[in-house]
Amino acid sequence: MEIGHHERIQVFHETSTLINQKIRLTLACNCTPVVCIDEGNQKLTLLAFRNRLTKQLTSYLHTITPAEIQQIIFAYEPGWAIGQKEAAPAEFVHTAHQALREIMAGLVTTETAERVRLIYGGSVSKENAGKIIANADVDGVFIGRFGHEPRNYQAILELVKTGGEQDDN
Repeated sequence: MEIGHHERIQVFHETSTLINQKIRLTLACNCTPVVCIDEGNQKLTLLAFRNRLTKQLTSYLHTITPAEIQQIIFAYEPGWAIGQKEAAPAEFVHTAHQALREIMAGLVTTETAERVRLIYGGSVSKENAGKIIANADVDGVFIGRFGHEPRNYQAILELVKTGGEQDDN
């Protein structure tokens, strides 16, 4: 179940408390929550990014155990990259994912942070998926409109399966 998507927060004014409740309910129903996290509509400095995401994750994960956190898939989708022609640059995604793992380690443990599945979403296409996935901190991609066409979806799937070793660029 997808929870906390940027557009739902913007349109339906979902709060951190509601997102936390949805995560807990999804886990209680033995389903896998896909929790969207982001820094908003504009690129932030690394320090501001860390502060914003630490606050966001702290509120989203309130009362959730480390064992439960390991069951969650976290989808990093910067609001400024959703629906755009291109995804965030791969180097940016890699830096953001590394910072997110470090934030997670500070909230729980390094072991839990390493086991958390962290994927990237925001204009992922067959042209950029290979570069995005070619990093140890990126566990997959969250495909939107570029996956609507079956051949594009298949191409992205193949790139993910090979760990980003190929790229169409």
